[in-house]
Amino acid sequence: MSTRKVRYKKLNTKTPLPVLREDQIDASEYESLTTESQIATGVEQAEENEYHLQAALKGVGQSTDTEIPVPPPQKSEANYDELYPTPYVEPRNYIKFSETVEETLSILYDMTTEDEEYLKSYNTKWTGNTQLSEDDFERIMEVFEDTAAEQAPFAAVDNTVVPFEVMVQVMNQILPGKLIQAHAKNVYEYWKTRRQASGNKPLHPALKFETHQEHDDMDPYVCFRRREVRQTRKTRARDAQVSDKLKKLRKELEEARQLVVFSHQREIFKKELLSSDRLIFEQRANLKDTKVRLSIKGEDEDLYNARPQKRPKIDVQQTSRPGPHGQLRLIVHPNGGRSMEPTDLVILADKLAEKENELRNDVEMKVQNHRRWNHNYVDLTADPLPPVQEEKEPSFRPAKTTYLMTPPASASDSMEIDETPLAEANGSLSRTGINGINLSGVDREEMFSYRRRIGRLNRLYIDRRPPKLNGQRSPPHEIDYTQSDRWKYDQDDDDDEQPVYEVDPNSSPQMRFRSTIPPSPFLFRRQGVDAAALQGAASRQALPQPQAPSTQSQISINLQVTTPSEASATSRVWKDKTPLDRQNAMAKPNRPLLAIGCEGSANKLGIGIISHDPSTGKTAVLANIRHTFVSPPGTGFLPKDTARHHRAFFAQLTRSALASAGVTDPSSQLCCVCYTKGPGMGAPLQSVAVAARTIALMWDLPLVGVNHCVGHIEMGREITGAGNPVVLYVSGGNTQVIAYAERRYRIFGETLDIAVGNCLDRFARALEISNDPAPGYNIELLARKASGRALVDLPYAVKGMDCSFSGILSAAELLAAQMKEQEAKIARGEEVREEDRLTPEDLCFSLQETVYAMLVEITERAMAHVGSNQVLIVGGVGCNERLQAMMGQMAKERGGSVYATDERFCIDNGIMIAHAGLLAYETGFRTPLEESTCTQRFRTDEVYVKWRD
Repeated sequence: MSTRKVRYKKLNTKTPLPVLREDQIDASEYESLTTESQIATGVEQAEENEYHLQAALKGVGQSTDTEIPVPPPQKSEANYDELYPTPYVEPRNYIKFSETVEETLSILYDMTTEDEEYLKSYNTKWTGNTQLSEDDFERIMEVFEDTAAEQAPFAAVDNTVVPFEVMVQVMNQILPGKLIQAHAKNVYEYWKTRRQASGNKPLHPALKFETHQEHDDMDPYVCFRRREVRQTRKTRARDAQVSDKLKKLRKELEEARQLVVFSHQREIFKKELLSSDRLIFEQRANLKDTKVRLSIKGEDEDLYNARPQKRPKIDVQQTSRPGPHGQLRLIVHPNGGRSMEPTDLVILADKLAEKENELRNDVEMKVQNHRRWNHNYVDLTADPLPPVQEEKEPSFRPAKTTYLMTPPASASDSMEIDETPLAEANGSLSRTGINGINLSGVDREEMFSYRRRIGRLNRLYIDRRPPKLNGQRSPPHEIDYTQSDRWKYDQDDDDDEQPVYEVDPNSSPQMRFRSTIPPSPFLFRRQGVDAAALQGAASRQALPQPQAPSTQSQISINLQVTTPSEASATSRVWKDKTPLDRQNAMAKPNRPLLAIGCEGSANKLGIGIISHDPSTGKTAVLANIRHTFVSPPGTGFLPKDTARHHRAFFAQLTRSALASAGVTDPSSQLCCVCYTKGPGMGAPLQSVAVAARTIALMWDLPLVGVNHCVGHIEMGREITGAGNPVVLYVSGGNTQVIAYAERRYRIFGETLDIAVGNCLDRFARALEISNDPAPGYNIELLARKASGRALVDLPYAVKGMDCSFSGILSAAELLAAQMKEQEAKIARGEEVREEDRLTPEDLCFSLQETVYAMLVEITERAMAHVGSNQVLIVGGVGCNERLQAMMGQMAKERGGSVYATDERFCIDNGIMIAHAGLLAYETGFRTPLEESTCTQRFRTDEVYVKWRD
């Protein structure tokens, strides 16, 4: 289509426009203006042939009388009163899904009309149960599509067809063998024909993207077309200009907003002022009427608004001008006024004297600072320079060093020795002097004098002084003849004699060197102590040797070891005391196996003792003792406080557990010591791990590190008798949906931020609910008291198999703050509408219903995925009866069952650690002492479950 290339002129007020009648317009010009060819499209010429644009242009001016053909309306014969009862009751809970039916059933291929026709014709060749069902056909086609997409991703380009042999290898892992042998080959031929007919493109319907502009430009089904837009050239100047404009615009908008706010406040103040004036006027009018009615006259001045009186002008008296000798001036105030009190002008001499005093004070201050700076610094100069004095003996000269030639190392008989005459030797001595001092009267060239000193920051300074200073000389050094032979033997005549160097024993390098020398073991040798164990740890007390106690009163728990490094000092003793007869439990299968478990991953410290009978396969709980660290209401428990609590009560709980189980000789009755390796809080985990290592060393027992989550699962299976359930693990630190597969507990869904127990605890902290016995239990009690009429709307965050609780917690905390504001208004006497009023009971009820509905939803998806009809709830939050009731309703609708335990085994306890550790011990698992650490992050699927099929 051709468009007008004429550029329309812009209209303005200065150009007159002619007014023409219809008969004055040329017919040819009128036709050119109204023809379709002269319509400007407003786009570039290359895009004028676009499909939708042409359709829009052709449809201009045409009538749109076309309607969508639909059948005529008919009256329905259905009786809706029978289908829907009149007292319709909405369900109490809704299970919301965010996945389609195909995604839940794990079959993404959908049959088309061609597939249905082929399947009907194909099934005519088969009879009875041998026919191919629609589900099996879709499963086979989905395998073909997925394998082709993986093996030949560019099949549409190179026309590659995946052979049937490759398809069979993949189908053997997914589909049954009978289905593959009967129908796979025939369906493959049909799939291959359809793929080749479609250009070897995938059969799954997908969005069509633009591949080439020439053949895709006219296709109305292409999505996300590419358009080349000319980008503005970006430069630094342009960026700076745009930034300045934005800043200026924001400033102007902010000023305009402030102006509107101030104007609004001004009008409000005016309105309040007018209201107060009107109130005063009405009160005065009432008072005037009362006076008239009571015939009271006079004293009406207060009933009228008196105009403010003008302040009288004060004439400023002109002061007489002072004489030439007086220097007076007026004090000028900051507001522009002047006082009448004259003051003396400052004289220049006074200003100079003041400035000189300031300089003197500054110099004096600097001198004092310099003295304080040099305080406590010692001058290590051996011979300080004496003061300069006048020379009294001109024949005397300062000292000068004379260097002699080095004699040969040894003299042989073949060498000729020149004997120096005595007189010549004396002359040399007189010229050389004793100790390097010139004794002759010959005036030689004088040398500089030096001294060494140590200044600030331990800097070494060498001071040099010239021999002559203004014609004066330093006094000569006195000769000490007692030291004249100090360098008498300063020759290398004797090679056997080693030189001796003078070393200051109190210098910092020597003291640092002596500190690195290890002490002798003989200094610390005493009766019954090994010196090798004390090497490198002289100031540390060694662990006591384990002794088998004879009675219960002799059992003691020593918690002197507080770090893992201290426990490693006795690793050698541990290795020496683990012979082959250590496996007493494995050698005697008819005897019950006993294990002690230590749990302390959070604020609960638990000690439990369990018994496994290998002959009968029965399990007995001998002791399950627990102590909880309870923090004040509105606060949480800190790791350091929790660790201090565990260290304080560990020995007491261990003694009680041993007494309750009837264990008098732990070293012979117990087979292992189990402890929580993780996950949990770092400080409590470390305290319990150190204590477990200590008792293992005392009783000479092996250690078994246990995963906290696996301990919950195994204890729940043992107590409830559940076979292979889907596990919902909910506690203060974990929220997971778990199922067992291939010797590991697989995690199908979990929380994306915080755990559900942490959400409940922090909400209880916002409402200042008591932490005794547990915040979640107190929330459940308040939720039971709720009327049930107010279900507050809270965020519902389920994403597939995962969930999120941080947004729900934030919304609940905001509602708690609003509730406190309402309570404050009620305390002040203000009115709050009953329908808007919030109560702690309603908030607790709403929070429980929302988060538990989320947990039920993701659990039901896991049950549908793995095909299980059993649910096991473990963890501290699993004690909640409302959660158990909602889960039971869901399981009942699916024809399943729910398994849960009470607070003895749901809440963290030591018996679950002992049970899971003993199961691992029976399979041969041990934790060496040097590897008996703890970790805050220990996922459930990292544990190899060897004791299950």
